[in-house]
Amino acid sequence: MVYWEPDHYYFLTSSTFLHYPLFNSFDAKKIVLDRILQVENSLMSCFGYSVAVNHQHSIFKPQTSEDFSKAKKIINGGSAYDYNKKFPLKIKNKNYFWGDVKTLKILGEETYWKIIGYVSGNLLKHREVKSFKELYNSPFSSFRKVVDEYGMRFAQDLVLNVINLPDVESNLNSFIKELTIEVENEESISPH
Repeated sequence: MVYWEPDHYYFLTSSTFLHYPLFNSFDAKKIVLDRILQVENSLMSCFGYSVAVNHQHSIFKPQTSEDFSKAKKIINGGSAYDYNKKFPLKIKNKNYFWGDVKTLKILGEETYWKIIGYVSGNLLKHREVKSFKELYNSPFSSFRKVVDEYGMRFAQDLVLNVINLPDVESNLNSFIKELTIEVENEESISPH
């Protein structure tokens, strides 16, 4: 058994076998997201996640070595099981679901923030969403979580520092303006 050091951040990345696009629908992606959220609700906090058409990324900080081993089983094993129940694969060997599975221990604050930016912006990188607005509204990315905690500009800078997105900057100012209007409207109608 692998020893996962407690109280360290870990980056878990799993891609489907041969990068096959198994998660090409809302329902298929939700299977993986539900398993990530199960880990967050039962074992440890999730500091970032992304579910793309052929892979998932997540960031956790286990309290015990066993917690992280359990988390990997819940996410990878559980999502493969749930997927095969809902969308039966027409292959002989059901073990061909996840291909590459890697876990990296995150060392240092700078690396932590780069991985947070990479994970939260991953759907934008792979063009599964077309703008920061779509990324913010996607349930399959932790980008909204970063925005809510640190602000829109900080979250966008995190993503843009690790993912080259030349066509995204043009949508940036209009999205910030829309969010500002939404926040102002919410504040003006909320009771005090």
